[in-house]
Amino acid sequence: MILFFQWTKNLDVQKSNFTKYGDKMHVETDRLKLIPLNLEQLKLLKTDRMKLEEDLGLKFSNMIIPEEVKEEMHKSVDFWLQNVEKFRDAYYWYTNWEIVQKEMNTSIGGFGFNGQPDENKVLEIGYVIDEKFQNKGYMTEVIRVMTAWAFKNSDAKIILAQTPKDNYPSQKVLFKNSFTKKDEDSKAITWELKRKDLDL
Repeated sequence: MILFFQWTKNLDVQKSNFTKYGDKMHVETDRLKLIPLNLEQLKLLKTDRMKLEEDLGLKFSNMIIPEEVKEEMHKSVDFWLQNVEKFRDAYYWYTNWEIVQKEMNTSIGGFGFNGQPDENKVLEIGYVIDEKFQNKGYMTEVIRVMTAWAFKNSDAKIILAQTPKDNYPSQKVLFKNSFTKKDEDSKAITWELKRKDLDL
């Protein structure tokens, strides 16, 4: 799957920050809303992003994402669909979280977990952002709030993320959020964030 901690006082990540409205849920920061896609919304994501954004009440995004990332996302959709249907009461651990820029009311990327914490209490995360919205601090904000939310709402002890060795912007985002290198090979770096290292 697909990402980061210097805390800010206005970033409340208590369980109440996970808001339910109707059959929808979301996590918010000052600038962003993160919406975990339900089963029907994932089906729209697979077939027609414009219809998904219309269903969410958003302006059309026309995202610019590298082709190799698009391919990975297409592969991930089947994983999401299968597991969201299987784990309906905990679907937010198995789906894509749509990242919405609130002022513009448009989607600027996605975030996801690889499922609930495993037997070793480890989670893995992944993420992507529209190239038009890079270098504005959005992904740092997403990773900060979502990793904190994950620790607050599960028994996870470690959160992992993996970056290509040449993806320096993604590595910088992780480093800013107190991830440290765990492993490295010729193609990728694995990063980790430990609950015990944070003041939660």
